[in-house]
Amino acid sequence: MAEATDLARQAGASAIHLSADVGPSGRRRERRLRRAAEAEEIAVRSFPGVTVVPPGELAPAGAGHYRVFTPYWRRWSQARLRPIAETPQRLRAPAGIDPGRMPGLPELTDAAPSPELPPGGERAALERLVAFRDDGLDAYHRRRDALGEGGTSRLSPYLRFGCISPRWLLAELPPSDGADELARQLCWRDFFAQLLVAHPPCATSGTRAGCRTAPG
Repeated sequence: MAEATDLARQAGASAIHLSADVGPSGRRRERRLRRAAEAEEIAVRSFPGVTVVPPGELAPAGAGHYRVFTPYWRRWSQARLRPIAETPQRLRAPAGIDPGRMPGLPELTDAAPSPELPPGGERAALERLVAFRDDGLDAYHRRRDALGEGGTSRLSPYLRFGCISPRWLLAELPPSDGADELARQLCWRDFFAQLLVAHPPCATSGTRAGCRTAPG
């Protein structure tokens, strides 16, 4: 947390903006950041970004979250989605800020990376999306479970690590049966996100604190 608040202080920033995480570790990290920033009189402002529909925005009558997918899918399909923010053409860092050096993989771990490890970053995510849209989306509704045949989108790691926005992805899909199926898979992702926020033990056990759910 010290690195974030130190950087904000160097930049003369009055607030730190971030995408709200849904996992227990990410939420604990945000709470620690808020405490550290408060001591420096720096605000922390979180925004939805890791899901299409933020957890807690949809809920059945008399309950805080959905436990069954099908009614959630019905509400999710009709939900008013947040507008897509305009992409800035250029980001300028404040003068006098040392960006430091990005460590290489060998400095971070002694383990050998998987030979099938996908390349990281937004550029790789966009390239993967274009490849999937051109040669996979049309048949996705029939082949998404064909793991050995390359029928999946292979966008999961980019969604997981924030290299691509699920809300933006949904808007980029041309109408088709495959796009409808991918939207349903993004809904499944949101469904489990709202369940995880309501029951953090789901992160480590799928059978505790009401984590058992039926697809409906």
